[in-house]
Amino acid sequence: MYLETSGWYYYILKTIDGGTTWFGVSKGPEELFFSFFFTDASTGYAVGTSIIKTTDGGMTWNTVLNLLSDQLKSVFFTDANTGYAVGSSGTIIKTIDAGLTWDAQSIGATLYLNTVYFTDANTGYAVGSSGTIIKTIDAGLTWDAQSSGTTSWLNSIYFPTFDTGYIVGDNGTILKTTNGGGYPVGLNDQQQTANTLTIYPNPASTTITIETPSKWSLSILNFTGQQLLQQGITESTTTLDVSGLPSGIYVVKLAGEKGMQVGKFIKH
Repeated sequence: MYLETSGWYYYILKTIDGGTTWFGVSKGPEELFFSFFFTDASTGYAVGTSIIKTTDGGMTWNTVLNLLSDQLKSVFFTDANTGYAVGSSGTIIKTIDAGLTWDAQSIGATLYLNTVYFTDANTGYAVGSSGTIIKTIDAGLTWDAQSSGTTSWLNSIYFPTFDTGYIVGDNGTILKTTNGGGYPVGLNDQQQTANTLTIYPNPASTTITIETPSKWSLSILNFTGQQLLQQGITESTTTLDVSGLPSGIYVVKLAGEKGMQVGKFIKH
């Protein structure tokens, strides 16, 4: 950033030598950016008081969305076309056409959101003020609050695996989940870790096969705890038709004399 007589100018900086040297691209006076994301070596987005896009590796940037009053704090793309940005006033916006248009997503509350992160095409998290954690399992169509156990501002989130994630925030706050932030109603961590089911293919499109050594009562639940299927199984290998289920994440629960087994699969 540098100062001229006409006012402050803000820079996007780039390195091509592993950070030894950096050079800047000016975006003019009163441009302020907080976060960026690249979908490939050439195509990237930066968000703040506007959304800008580059298609030449950051050498030039064009505005794709101007904001009237809000500030966007974070941006994340799940593929080349689908991206999300979050910010103050509980703003969540989504694009499915590589930033050409952006549509607002409703979370039913006014919250200050600092960052957004997706673990797959459907599952994402946003965190922010007063310990806010919200999660979607339907690609941003709906967002549900999760319990954080803190009122600190939460500033950043990262998942190295699908279930294991970390959040950091003010006052030395560090949070960790090993179950994607929580399982559906009626399931708990003890049930989840007691046994491991073999479910394949996973992700699945039309059928899933479940391997288990004994007789069980089988249930499939969605991530709100709604039971979608229940049946008894007597064979060591059972194949189920899941082609009619919407895309998303589902829980398989087996209950029997030897206890309970819980697994999970993704439906494409």
